Amino acid sequence: MLGLLAERLGCQFGALWMVQGEEGVLACAATWRTGSVAQAFEAMSRRWRFSIGVGLPGRVWSSGEPAWLFDFVEESSFPRAAVARREGLHGAVAFPVHRDDTVLGVVELLSEQRRDPDPALLAAVAAVGRHLALHLERRCP
Repeated sequence: MLGLLAERLGCQFGALWMVQGEEGVLACAATWRTGSVAQAFEAMSRRWRFSIGVGLPGRVWSSGEPAWLFDFVEESSFPRAAVARREGLHGAVAFPVHRDDTVLGVVELLSEQRRDPDPALLAAVAAVGRHLALHLERRCP
């Protein structure tokens, strides 16, 4: 599902971050990438843990709202920005996977393209996040 969503949005990398309740962090639960793109970024993401408010996934977790970045690597507060730059990743969109007011996780999608924010697309991915939460709850009760 992550790959399908990323491809539809023209992204080359995607990650699903899930809240680890006992640890109080977001941990990478799944990744997807096209071909040999973003190998180092994927490896780094798989090892990374985000506290609430830290990095793009942590920021979305904190706000409970989707976020769009024209150029991820220009954000000095994002710890993986240098690796993203080396791998040619720039544009990013992330959205919460949530049930009611509870964020269960965050989907993060990165692109080689810099793109201006698209309010209609942000609304659409917010809806996807709500549906994805229902799917995950059925799969992992």
